[in-house]
Amino acid sequence: MKFYGNGVVWDKDNSKRLCKFIDGVYSTEDKREIEIIKQIGFKHEIETSYADMRTYCKEHDYKDYYRLNKEDLIAFIAEKEGKK
Repeated sequence: MKFYGNGVVWDKDNSKRLCKFIDGVYSTEDKREIEIIKQIGFKHEIETSYADMRTYCKEHDYKDYYRLNKEDLIAFIAEKEGKK
């Protein structure tokens, strides 16, 4: 998951640095880190599954989405929603 912020987040339970934002971004797949950083309130990307995005397209009667990979589908939905 990708988080947005600045500086360093301290892990008080382990008395060490939990993460450091580089150029305003920190990425991790560690579930503990994700929970801690979310609880603190840093902005983050919302994870949506490929299947959920395809369902969204179907529900909104979008055409020609079925051949797109996840990355292209994200761009497709953003374009349809006017969020280029």
